[in-house]
Amino acid sequence: MPSAVKDQSGPGGFPVIELYQLDKRKFFPLSTVGSLTVQVVTYPLTLLRTRLQLQEGHKVYRGLLHCFRTVLGQEGVQGLYAGFWVKNFQVLSSVMYAYTYERVREDTRGMSPTMRSFLGGGCASLVSQTVLVPLDVVSQHLQVLSRAPGASSRTLTPICISEAEATTAPGRALAVVRTLYRRNGVAAFYKGYVISIAHFVPNSALWWAFYNFYCDAIGRAAVALMSVGQPGSQDPQQLPPRLPVQLASAPLSGMSSGLITNPIDVVRVRMQVEGLDLPSTLRRLWTEEGAAFVVKGLSARLLQSSLFSFFIILSYEPIKRFSLKDEYKSSISW
Repeated sequence: MPSAVKDQSGPGGFPVIELYQLDKRKFFPLSTVGSLTVQVVTYPLTLLRTRLQLQEGHKVYRGLLHCFRTVLGQEGVQGLYAGFWVKNFQVLSSVMYAYTYERVREDTRGMSPTMRSFLGGGCASLVSQTVLVPLDVVSQHLQVLSRAPGASSRTLTPICISEAEATTAPGRALAVVRTLYRRNGVAAFYKGYVISIAHFVPNSALWWAFYNFYCDAIGRAAVALMSVGQPGSQDPQQLPPRLPVQLASAPLSGMSSGLITNPIDVVRVRMQVEGLDLPSTLRRLWTEEGAAFVVKGLSARLLQSSLFSFFIILSYEPIKRFSLKDEYKSSISW
């Protein structure tokens, strides 16, 4: 076993797969494909969450299931993927995110595993948001601008488009871009940039810190159960399979970080779609919802976060294992 691997223990007692151990020619292309695949699976929940967060009270949707049935009934399956192709331009940011996260972890090897994950997640999100925010602003408008005439979701955005523009996905996207640019120029696409940083940076940092914590706790519990009736030292052969531990930890990480940061996410979405500043957005939310605004869209957020976390780790961790350089493959188990 290479000493560089032996000295680095990670969540659950597993050796950490570090950036220098990866074949970048495999890792980055496969990460991109994995990110796109996860988006296909989880995007409908992102759209439902956005619509629930934008409505005033329950004027349009009574809850997650009603929102799903309404979108499906009025707009069909295509309605669940409104704005999807714009969102997929985020592929570039996903590569930036993965590289920054792994690089920061590599550069902070003297710190605890949890702190390395916390800093790596926070820095990765900070770097990627410059690309993400303009795409988020456009895609959030598209998520509520249905192609169906008279669809109830159109009341959730201040942008009005003609029926001719609404008939095609490129037509809706161009209409949104033109309208935003006419109103505030380039600044319109960075509306809510600061609040996005305030949301995504701590959310990402907390996600990776929780992931490390849950992997460690579940891994140790699994080792303890495996060791019952088998006294002796816990050598690496006694470690449970790493992927099941990681897949159990990921949804818990998504729900934990999502629960903490949901209030900021509600404010962020409102600011980006309605075009208001932070004080006006907070006053409006308090007038409409009271203190309950902090849990607005929470059910969709927790479901989307847990599923997204599960599938992203189902993609990300095997890709890292598959992308190992030959000299490290024997050191890292599945």
